[in-house]
Amino acid sequence: MGQCLSKKDKNKRRHKRFFSLQIRPQTPRLSTDIISELKKGMTIDRKKHLNYNHHQKRVYQRHPDDLDCKTAEITRDGKTKQEISDIKSSLLGHFLFRGLTKDIMEELIDDMNCYNINKHEIIFKQGDPGYNFFIISSGVVEVWINDLKVANLERGQAFGELALLYGSPRRASIVSSSHVRLWGLGRDDFKRIITFGNKRHYIENKTFLKSIKIFKKLTESQLEALLAALIIEIFNPGEKIISIGENRPEIYLIKEGVVNVYNKNKHLAYLSIGEYFGEQALIYERNRNASVKAVSRTVLLTFSNETIRKTLGDKIENVLYANTIRIAFSQDEELRKLTSNQISNIVRKITVKEVDGKITHNPSEELWVIIKGEAFENGKKYTSHTCIATEYLLNPVFPIKNDVVFNDSVIGVISRNKIEKVLNSNLKTCFYYNKILESLKNSYIFKIICETKLEELSKSVMLEKYEEGDCIFKEGEKGDRLYIIVSGSVNIIKFNGVVNILKKGDFFGERALLFEDPRTATTVAAEKCEFWTITRNSFFEILDDNLKKYLIKKAYLQDATITLESLSPIKFLGSGIFSNVYLMKKEETSIEYALKIISKETIVKYNLLDKYINEKNLHLRFDFPFITHLVKTFKNESSLLFLYEFISGPALSSVLVKMGSVNLKRANFYASVILLILRYLHSKSIVHREIVPDNFNIDELGYPILTHFTSSKYVNGRTYSLVGIPHYMAPEIIKGDGYNIYADIWSFGVMIYEMLYGLVPFGEGEEDPFIIYKLILEEPLKYPVFIKESMKLNGLLEQLLEKVPSHRGTAETIMEHEWFEGNPWDSLLSKSYIPDFDIGLIENENESEKQDIILLKLESSEIVSWAEGF
Repeated sequence: MGQCLSKKDKNKRRHKRFFSLQIRPQTPRLSTDIISELKKGMTIDRKKHLNYNHHQKRVYQRHPDDLDCKTAEITRDGKTKQEISDIKSSLLGHFLFRGLTKDIMEELIDDMNCYNINKHEIIFKQGDPGYNFFIISSGVVEVWINDLKVANLERGQAFGELALLYGSPRRASIVSSSHVRLWGLGRDDFKRIITFGNKRHYIENKTFLKSIKIFKKLTESQLEALLAALIIEIFNPGEKIISIGENRPEIYLIKEGVVNVYNKNKHLAYLSIGEYFGEQALIYERNRNASVKAVSRTVLLTFSNETIRKTLGDKIENVLYANTIRIAFSQDEELRKLTSNQISNIVRKITVKEVDGKITHNPSEELWVIIKGEAFENGKKYTSHTCIATEYLLNPVFPIKNDVVFNDSVIGVISRNKIEKVLNSNLKTCFYYNKILESLKNSYIFKIICETKLEELSKSVMLEKYEEGDCIFKEGEKGDRLYIIVSGSVNIIKFNGVVNILKKGDFFGERALLFEDPRTATTVAAEKCEFWTITRNSFFEILDDNLKKYLIKKAYLQDATITLESLSPIKFLGSGIFSNVYLMKKEETSIEYALKIISKETIVKYNLLDKYINEKNLHLRFDFPFITHLVKTFKNESSLLFLYEFISGPALSSVLVKMGSVNLKRANFYASVILLILRYLHSKSIVHREIVPDNFNIDELGYPILTHFTSSKYVNGRTYSLVGIPHYMAPEIIKGDGYNIYADIWSFGVMIYEMLYGLVPFGEGEEDPFIIYKLILEEPLKYPVFIKESMKLNGLLEQLLEKVPSHRGTAETIMEHEWFEGNPWDSLLSKSYIPDFDIGLIENENESEKQDIILLKLESSEIVSWAEGF
């Protein structure tokens, strides 16, 4: 369970990204000359120590960040079979290397440099930035911490592994106690080989899956999920893979080697690279009708029906059928007008049938979708991915009976009555309101309102018609409605001239839904026009007080004209790693903002410009009630500046420190809101990478708001950077396998565990990142001994903290878990749900810590050349 931490220690743990090594010191001390050398540092004589032997064919070129082994003779010699075997044995003893494929392991070994070091030489010093990882080939080295000798390391042992991940300060000094020969691997070489090797495998495996017939109909996200669940199996020549009669619903994809397929003693076929076997057992769950054994060393990619069910939510046959039906809907001229949610709900109700020969069809009462095979009706041919005669579903005036001839086909069938029950209306009415909904979602006012409430609002929309030249409203009039142009165009007139022309799909007058302000311009129909209109009264009927307040605040924040000069500094709020944050107020509206300032000096020194350009571009895309709003960005000659809405409450981490842990009800509330945030981000293919309590602030209603996006990234496929807070990192980030949205789901699982039990599941009390990483990769999930069964959430944490990424599920599927059953998702989204626990327990404790402003002087925002692209 780990050691017990005080609240202060726990808070420190949550904030730290890098940690110091803790080893119990022993008594021997370094000699005075060695200590002196460690303290003053040494110069590098590159010519002497790098080009020491003109007969060497491969001379090592030292990386600028490499401060290790300054007196060593370093070469890139070839390695004997025994040396390769020794290096491999040593690497396999370390968790960072255990899961590597053969080709990546060989490339790493080949890339290691040979270091020859004399007795009493410093290999690296405590506090210096690390760069290399070392394996001792011969000799002995001493480990010193704070001038105390703590250990000896000998042949086959390794040290310096943290440097392979990042250049944090060395936690100890290493000194040779005899002549030493080392094999060394630099961080850049390690990352290059791991990243490119895993990318290569990823592309190969994805291409392979796409080439297999049964997987061709999977969506990109489904393919990604399966790729994350693939298992690699290796068989030696003559080794049996499967036996006839076995009940093993698995498919095997041959990535390397040759296999023999046979029935008893009768040879049936040889299969090699790019071929596969077992698909019939996978789809139909039949016993094996043949045996298979490896002819040569064979590498197989494999997954079972159980893996597919965990990953895709159903067996492969049903997933493929559902995908085909969705494609058919998207290609149909009428049914494509349904929303994705409506299509999904209909697909769930469709019955799949195998058909052959002539069958009578009434297309006005029943929808048929061709999933597999072909059909003929009145001389017209239908193939897979098509719907038969959907036009009759829209106009069911009288029964029509047609004979349809099928040729060994699979079809999906659903009645018109079932469709209308799912939609709560007929198709024509549904299409009409869908068009309204699509228009409403384009306005910032409606973007954060849940679909249920928007559907309710769409029923109150009125159709208004104007002739050419008609005045819709005049400047200075008090407005009470929003207009959406259905047809025609509108002139916006100001100062007796046309300043803008709006066309079909545009909207105007939206502020009238929230405010009784005078109209700021005159609008005139430029031609015959039709409008959908929504009145303020209709709009307010679907809003509760909380949502109304939020929308009014949001409307004020949509202020593109705000300038730095219009803001007054109120308080210094705090500092990040690279930034300072201030509380600002716009006197004219009394709206408070948080202003983050990053100096040009810092950005240039640490090469951060691209990082902040990425943060800006991502954050400006977000419009969600539980994500802090980025109002505007500025730049001047000395800084980049981000202006955010101000969230007045404390960080969620402070709440957890204060309370230790939270009860099920509060944990469920926080987790539900965070799950909605993840669903929103992941729908945009954004991986946050730091879903941790520090990055959520509690607002005045008690809702957690995500406030930081410095590490977020748009990911199409996978990304490979080592980013995150150690205790919350997913295994695939640490291993360098490549990762995507499932990494956030792991961090979410860690947060739920921490909220409920007051501990993190892996590495509680540990400060050494490598120990934390090892525990994450190798230890099973365990619960604290004091936890009751009812607090284990019926398998939810096991699912979220599953080592196979795609087995964790998506935010969408996790919402269906029984722990979230009955949650008021729509009320949460609209902030109309009031938590029934004491919000007063989490009032902001940081208020007393806010410092008075210290002469914050803001330069005017202006056009500058140094921050191009920001």
